[in-house]
Order: sequence, then C-alpha cells, then structure tokens
Amino acid sequence: MILSRNTKNPGLSHGEYYGMLAAAGWQAVDLNETCFPERLIENENYIHEVAAAARGAGLVIGQCHAPMSFALQNSTPEAVENRICEIERCIAIADELDIPYTIVHPFFYNWNTEDPDPAFTEDVNIRYLRRLCDAAKKTVICLENMPACGFITNGKEMKAMLEQVGCDKLMVCLDTGLLFFCGGKTSVFFAEVGGRIRTLHLHDSAPGHDLHLLPYTGRGDWNDLKETLRRYDYSGTLNSESDFSCRMPADRRLKWECIEREIITSLLE
Repeated sequence: MILSRNTKNPGLSHGEYYGMLAAAGWQAVDLNETCFPERLIENENYIHEVAAAARGAGLVIGQCHAPMSFALQNSTPEAVENRICEIERCIAIADELDIPYTIVHPFFYNWNTEDPDPAFTEDVNIRYLRRLCDAAKKTVICLENMPACGFITNGKEMKAMLEQVGCDKLMVCLDTGLLFFCGGKTSVFFAEVGGRIRTLHLHDSAPGHDLHLLPYTGRGDWNDLKETLRRYDYSGTLNSESDFSCRMPADRRLKWECIEREIITSLLE
C-alpha cells in the first residue's frame, strides 16, 4: 500500500514543498494538472524539474494526471484531436519518467445536460481510450469516474466502458469525492470493477458538490470505504486529494499534512 499526496503547492519552492511532504510521512506524490499543463512540449523542462525535486526529497512519483478532457457540446473535432495529442504527450513523459500510473478522464457531452447522442459520446471515448492504451509503453492508463455529466459516474457505467474498450491494460482510478458527488457508495463501485482499481483519490464531498474536503468532514460514507478496502484486500495507492492543508499558512502546513496523512492511514485500520 502506498500513501500518496496530490501536488498542490501555493507559496513554497519545489524543494520546500516536497521536503515537507516527506517529513509528514507521505511516500509518493501525484503530479496533477498544475505540473502537466496543457502546452506540454513548451513546459517539458518544468515537468522534469518538478519530478527531480520530488525524487530528491525521497518521494516516489506514484502517478500523474493527464490534461483534462472536456465537454463535447461546443467542441470541434480539431479541438478534441489536439487534446488527445496533449494527453498522448503526457503518457510519453510518464513512460520516460517511469511513472507507474497515468490518470485520464473521459470526454462527455456537457455538465448537468442530457446528452442528445450518447452513442456518439460513447464511440468517441472507446476510440480515445484504445488509442491511449496503444500509446502507453510502461505507464498504466487509469480511467477516473466523473460527476454530473451522466457518463461514467458509477461502477456500472465504468464496467460497461471497460468492456467496450476491450483493453486489459486499461485500469481504474476511483475518485471518492466525485463518487460521493453522485450519491454513490464505495462498496457498490468495487462490486462492479474492484479488480481493476489501481488508485484511490481520497477526499470528501456531498451530493452535487465537488468540495475536496478531508475525509469525515463531508457526506461520504467512510465506514463503508474502510470495510470495502478490507473486504477486497485492496493493495493499491491511497492518494489524498483534500485541499485542506494547502489553504493553511505556510508555517502551519507541516502540522496539517501530518494530520491528513494520519487520517488517510486510519482508513487501513
């Protein structure tokens, strides 16, 4: 089991930030969208600097977030193609840096809007995910669940997409905050796709709200999550995505990172 922290670093240098995470007891980091900006080629040196700082502090780079996909409602085919190319570039960098997991998101029609052509959206995603699986040489592609867009919001929809893509290399990132956003339960999601889940993005939320709260401070059922981890003997990554400690003054962040790490550790008890 790996205890991981997503990268959110206001007000500290890379060295200070990753040194603080290591001092707080985190083992790994998730290089998220702040490290993988959309214009990847122009920022490649920056990404390597961030990776070097994390590893210099003794942390493992356990995963990275590819650039976000987006709504199809007002997008052109050229825009979609450009974004897929950016994601493929992220995958190539993850391969180069030996990052084990690359987290990707599905394309969707639009937020809180009924999709007039779900078959089209489904086809776009099947072709897109097959293409990403083909692009990945070492890093494992993990598809993350989504909120409020009527597409891959629960385990049943995730299972259907995995089956249609038909690639054994495609795995799953379960984001608990987004699952709670949709009123879901961890045990139900695991019952559908438990064997394919490789990383958990852990934060609390409430139905209809993506809040990135500490566990136990929102509306999520964390007792259900703890029981589910035991039942399925989960051995993947526990990655905290709470925004709590990054809102603290710089001189107090170490204390709150330690508390947050203890909360995540308690999920294994």
